Amino acid sequence: SILSFHERLFLRGIKGIKRLLAKIIIYKVHIYSNNQTICQ
Repeated sequence: SILSFHERLFLRGIKGIKRLLAKIIIYKVHIYSNNQTICQ
């Protein structure tokens, strides 16, 4: 049961990291698109 608990924590950590990466990517794309409109 300890192993399954650690596995759940690990999977939850991966989900959190993926969500964080998605936020960072969206943020960077948003800034990039804003910079493109300013440059034009």
